[in-house]
Amino acid sequence: MKLKRRAFGKRIAVSIFLIALPATAFASEAGKSLKVATDSGDMRDPRAAAALEKLEFLLGDWDIASSYALADGSSVQSQARMNGHFTMGGFAIETQSVHSSLSNPNNDIFVSAHIYMVHPKTGKIAAVAINTLGNRKFNDGEFTQGDFTVIASGEMFNGSDHIERTRYFNIAEDRFETASEVSEDGGKTWRDGGYSSVFTRAK
Repeated sequence: MKLKRRAFGKRIAVSIFLIALPATAFASEAGKSLKVATDSGDMRDPRAAAALEKLEFLLGDWDIASSYALADGSSVQSQARMNGHFTMGGFAIETQSVHSSLSNPNNDIFVSAHIYMVHPKTGKIAAVAINTLGNRKFNDGEFTQGDFTVIASGEMFNGSDHIERTRYFNIAEDRFETASEVSEDGGKTWRDGGYSSVFTRAK
């Protein structure tokens, strides 16, 4: 039994040694690549698709004033602060926002994050979004006549499976606006989405 255990132990030792050689080399190269890919830096990578340049209006710090329509016809106001910066080695733009809660604006917040990049196959701007309320969205966007329009699907605020269209317009150096529409029939018809926002560059 001792001989069998030693023989078995030797086989395992040899196998680990053989596997460790390429794994060590791979880990070293992966470490270098990971450092480059996760260094957000402060500029767009020149190899990134040109469409990403149009999204640079999102960069920097922004104050957000939003208005949400309620079922009874009234509306509630919400304040937020957003920061936009390059990420993924300059191949994407990430925005992070801290919002006052609609249910308890004085004592509670929720946080959201979006990552925008140019889809390598479609050439359109693609984005993923998630927030601390548990909502997740997948977005496709493109520019038309100076406006940026995004169509999102996923888990919306009220849990429905509608799709949402958000238009970014009046885009300027220190200000832009957004307005939303929703569709319950796959985009055949649209209605007012119930919220709009004004972004003003923070000073």
